[in-house]
Amino acid sequence: MKTIIRSILITLACSSSALAAVHHGPQEGSFLKVLFLAFCALIIWCQLLPTVKVFIDTLKRATDAKQQEAKQQVTH
Repeated sequence: MKTIIRSILITLACSSSALAAVHHGPQEGSFLKVLFLAFCALIIWCQLLPTVKVFIDTLKRATDAKQQEAKQQVTH
């Protein structure tokens, strides 16, 4: 949990200068639009991290099971 919070804070710190540099022209989006899109990206990022971790753990379990089966076949 601490790593997720730390990565969120780093992401916000890095994106703050980009949000400040947004030029507001007559056809440009407003600050609220940019803030909304950043919030949506943050939600996606927070859901992506656990998903990737579960995927990697699943791959590790699958390869461990295959290695154990191979060891059992070699010993018999």
